[in-house]
Amino acid sequence: ANCVPDGFSSEIEFAIVLGGDGTVLSASRQTAPAKIPILTINTGHLGFLAEAYLSNLDKAIDKLIKSVTRSILYLSRVLFSVNIYKILILLF
Repeated sequence: ANCVPDGFSSEIEFAIVLGGDGTVLSASRQTAPAKIPILTINTGHLGFLAEAYLSNLDKAIDKLIKSVTRSILYLSRVLFSVNIYKILILLF
């Protein structure tokens, strides 16, 4: 079964995932086929799978950008394109 949503570009360099462990697992299923790395930001209380908390989002993105720019000799501009997908699950 294909877990990648319609319109999802496999050409993106990385994804930033905001949510809890369930969101991280879902995003992992969607990005893994395209081998897209993810930065996971926990917006809940515990978050075993998250790399950072929402309160540290700016530091986590700074660190990510520094690691990306280290591998590039010259970078004149960093451009972020954001796509937000909402998954709605109804339980009856």
